[in-house]
Amino acid sequence: MSQNTHTLLMDSLNLPRFETIDELAELTRLSSRLLYCLSIKTNDYYKIKTIPKRNGKPREISIPSYTLHILQQWILVNILNKILPSNRAMAFRKGERFGHKQNAFYHSHTLYGLSLDLKDFFPSITADKVYTIFSSIGYNNFSATILTNICTLDGKLPQGSACSPAISNIVCITRNKIYSIC
Repeated sequence: MSQNTHTLLMDSLNLPRFETIDELAELTRLSSRLLYCLSIKTNDYYKIKTIPKRNGKPREISIPSYTLHILQQWILVNILNKILPSNRAMAFRKGERFGHKQNAFYHSHTLYGLSLDLKDFFPSITADKVYTIFSSIGYNNFSATILTNICTLDGKLPQGSACSPAISNIVCITRNKIYSIC
């Protein structure tokens, strides 16, 4: 995509722009030093906890620190929620048009239904895929890297991050076309 297309896309989605850590600090109202630490030493800002699934098997949850959670919420609200995933993406979305009931409606004409839990779904989404999302909507290498580092843990999407559900829905868009406007 050309630079003009990226600019048009970012403008049409009303996405915040930043090219330095100081500009991101101004946008988020967090110190540049804190942002640097959150993006470089992400592991230090997570607590790992194991909880039981419905079937009793253990599930590992990565709980971000309060500050990292606030930053992830900012990314979710100001960037990720402005990118519309596929209309068929029902998981983790709010509103009457989404969720279990709407998903059941789409499949009401079928004879059988299948409910499943994909093993390690969030961790199967790598930092490379997350980086591709941010760079494809117009963020430069530095900005896309900072956003990716804040949204991933050990090079993967963590179960427990505020951004993981939205990112997982966006990653599943066919051919990574991110042109939808809220």
